[in-house]
Amino acid sequence: MSIKILYILFILLIVCSCNDNDEQIDKNCVENKQMDNWITESFKSNYSIQFPSNYEGQGMVGFEGNMFSKIRSDSLVELSYIYCSPLYCEDFGALLFEPIPSSIFAYNKQNTEVELTEQVLFCQNDDETALFYHNMEDKAVGKLYMKIDGLYLEAVSVFYDIDKHQEIENILKTIKSSPAQ
Repeated sequence: MSIKILYILFILLIVCSCNDNDEQIDKNCVENKQMDNWITESFKSNYSIQFPSNYEGQGMVGFEGNMFSKIRSDSLVELSYIYCSPLYCEDFGALLFEPIPSSIFAYNKQNTEVELTEQVLFCQNDDETALFYHNMEDKAVGKLYMKIDGLYLEAVSVFYDIDKHQEIENILKTIKSSPAQ
């Protein structure tokens, strides 16, 4: 009898191991990549981001913590963050709790709460680096969460015309870690 039990336990172990591997293989990631001829700027304390030449704004600024804003010259796209308390601004906002939700809520430019049901996962060499939630409205809203030390932290809000979605993905995939200064 004990050999049968060991055999069943062995089969269960193999089946459980296969499920974990399948999850990793099924990931559909946008690979992080730098863009030729785009402008590289500081994004957060130890991160950079790239933009096409038709983006304006100071980018990352701040004395007691960072804030960020870039707007496309025709105002069809805006990326910004400001995570400030009365004393200090942080690079990152809210934590995205486990399990990772299929959707989140955010505010649009009219200060109306909207549900962000779409997701784009960003990776570097099959390691998850960021998760972008967005909706598919004409005036789309998105929130990027960067994976830092195994946790997803709110990194930037994006407001854009939906026909600029691919441009947004192209910008977000340029975010990369830069040496500490």
